[in-house]
Amino acid sequence: MSGNQALQENVGFLGALVFAVSLVLGSGVLVLPGVIYHSIGELAIFTWLADALLMVPLVIIFASFGSKYPGSGGVAGFIEQAFPYLSGGSAYLLLGQCSICFAIVAITGILYSFALLLPNFHASHMLVAGISLALMFIVFFISFLGNHRVIWLQKLIIIPLLLFLLVLIFLSINHPDAATSSVTYWPKHFDTGLITQGMILAFFAFGGWESFASMTGEIKKPARTVPFVIFVGFLLTVGLYVGLSIAIQKIFFEKNMMTGSSFLLDLVQVNHLGQFSVAICFFIVFVVVISNLNGVIWSGSRTLVTLGQKGWAPAFAASHGVLSTG
Repeated sequence: MSGNQALQENVGFLGALVFAVSLVLGSGVLVLPGVIYHSIGELAIFTWLADALLMVPLVIIFASFGSKYPGSGGVAGFIEQAFPYLSGGSAYLLLGQCSICFAIVAITGILYSFALLLPNFHASHMLVAGISLALMFIVFFISFLGNHRVIWLQKLIIIPLLLFLLVLIFLSINHPDAATSSVTYWPKHFDTGLITQGMILAFFAFGGWESFASMTGEIKKPARTVPFVIFVGFLLTVGLYVGLSIAIQKIFFEKNMMTGSSFLLDLVQVNHLGQFSVAICFFIVFVVVISNLNGVIWSGSRTLVTLGQKGWAPAFAASHGVLSTG
């Protein structure tokens, strides 16, 4: 099968949206809202909004280029339109990024799971590395099931996750013990140093669009669908991050009120889920990590196809870089 035959426009709006959300949310949704609030306090909500505003030009660029130049090359394909001599290097840079992210997401998920399930257990580096490697192999195997099955799996796990997070945000904001007058949604005092610190942390929460760009060649009617997916996905992820930040600030209006190893665990416990709190949070971690790894391996395999098609890698990559398209 040639590289051109391997990639077909067979991904609809919902399938593309769940992949975009899984790539952008990633493991950041597990830690960043809590870390940022714990670091900078009431400036957290403003920080999320400021970073979202900073991302708007990039989102517009991805939406515009993704609709005009769809393809497995993604960002490398965009660069090729203006600087052909830089596209090969940029493709390898993106492939390297996917490889690093693949390992980071797996390790983050394993460490998070240990913190939830065995808070007093200090796992060795070898144990964490071994379990992370096993998890990566499992997701690598899942990718061989074919596009349709992988997309179905993404829908199956991402849609319930989003619904759960929205319900958790709603319950937390409307919790009878939530602060009212003590919460300021617009900070009274601006500290440039703290805002910069928070924005640097929050910026990593909005990464992933460069990986999603590699999927544009498989989206049905990309000229219309790609911008719609990117704008809806952007609004959805910004809404979730800001919503979680508001929920944290209303429940834990003093930073030292956050007692658990996970802000999600604290929020779940506050909403009276008691003995099921750890199990629910572990399930969230599992869902987030698996969906993010699926997205990363999809993006990486498409970049590999591009390298093979352009002659920047052995021709074998063009026909076998996509693990399965059935």
